[in-house]
Amino acid sequence: MAKWTRASTPGGDDPLIALGLKGEAGEGRDCTVWYTHWDNDSADPIAGALRASRWDGLSVTLKQELSDEYDRYRLALVGGADFATSGPRGTNTVTGASAKMGPATPALALPLEWQSGQSTIIVQPKVVWFRNNLPTTLGTTISGFGTIFTVGVGLVRPLWRGEIVADLAYPFAGDNVVDDATGGVEREIVWSAGWRTPLGAEDRTWLSVYATNAAGPTPATSVIGTPGNDVGLGVSLGRSF
Repeated sequence: MAKWTRASTPGGDDPLIALGLKGEAGEGRDCTVWYTHWDNDSADPIAGALRASRWDGLSVTLKQELSDEYDRYRLALVGGADFATSGPRGTNTVTGASAKMGPATPALALPLEWQSGQSTIIVQPKVVWFRNNLPTTLGTTISGFGTIFTVGVGLVRPLWRGEIVADLAYPFAGDNVVDDATGGVEREIVWSAGWRTPLGAEDRTWLSVYATNAAGPTPATSVIGTPGNDVGLGVSLGRSF
């Protein structure tokens, strides 16, 4: 499976572009690799100054099915990490000072899904290990997100010629958003909602349109919210081979 995603970056005019490849890696196991590019200048001042955010990276996710009761429920263990290919950082465009994230951010999730009538319901606890403190070019540190623990709830339900897909995740621990007034870190519910439909007679190509306040589709960026709860609009195209 190949998947291409393009979204208007929440809080700015620059797009987020992501390309993913997914394939089987053994019995009941699959692996997904994402390349993500994000180059965004904030639309609103954060702590009195505009901020330029930069991210280029690869992410790897390995999913192992833990249950074969597919007619009743499905339980899986998902591990992964985001790896920066060029130093991810946020820069204060007034002072020129910047803070740098770590080179790798691991994540672990335990999604459980089951059928309820025509709907598929998903509950997913997830842990993402961000740095507690970020070094700056001024020789100081600022607060990072730390270890984020979220519990997400999702729904997939047939609608017209496709299906509606929606989810939200609440952060019970750690911080997952930069406050647009103070520049500090705080918590925010992360959500997405959209509709996807198969293209062609073979149902091997899928088109999705969606809205979200998440920073990206990868294991780490998917739990990060946007300053001011800004919403990004996106389109995704997937193909099974």
